[in-house]
Amino acid sequence: MVTLDLLAKKDVLTLQKDALVGEVLDKIAAHEYKTAVFLEDKKIIGILTESDLINAFLKGFMHSDSAYRVATKNVFYLQANRSVEYALDVLISKNLKQVPIVKENGEFVGLLTQDALIDYFEGQNNKLKQKAIHLISNHAVVCANVKDTIRECASLMSTYKIGFLPILEDGGLVGSITDMDILNIIKEPNTFDKEVSLFMSRDIVVVDEDASVDEIL
Repeated sequence: MVTLDLLAKKDVLTLQKDALVGEVLDKIAAHEYKTAVFLEDKKIIGILTESDLINAFLKGFMHSDSAYRVATKNVFYLQANRSVEYALDVLISKNLKQVPIVKENGEFVGLLTQDALIDYFEGQNNKLKQKAIHLISNHAVVCANVKDTIRECASLMSTYKIGFLPILEDGGLVGSITDMDILNIIKEPNTFDKEVSLFMSRDIVVVDEDASVDEIL
């Protein structure tokens, strides 16, 4: 049986409790996994994601504030000996992008990401052959207007707990922005209240409604 410690990413960004928000913004932007963990005696005492940082700025935090104050303290994690199937169920049911993996003694092992699980299951799971449209919920898609500010977009993403926001103009799709885009934007002063049209990506990949999950991957 493949266990989670084999799939967990080991080169995770780790932080000390005295790290500042501005410092962490730069480090997360440059790091592959876009998530950082606070460790003390090799055990997790906090986790920091893109969403945590965006929420901090919405609440008025500054670059010079403590990053640990922003971090999630009650960290959800999985034991390293759990199965891959169990981890997939947990990430889906709890709508998580990643989850920390720990040893029996609580020592941090690494970070298990959605991408790692997709790589593992790709080619093994017939569900990847089904039409992607069948996975889409019946709820209306959350979108922003091209004239909305970065702050308004960030607030939408925080409220609906999403990391990707389509941008519309006159009812048509003209761009998109992600939580990581917003982190890169707010690294610079006085950008939170500028229009999203100045920063959004216009290079949008569009697929046919009959495309399979496998094709999109």
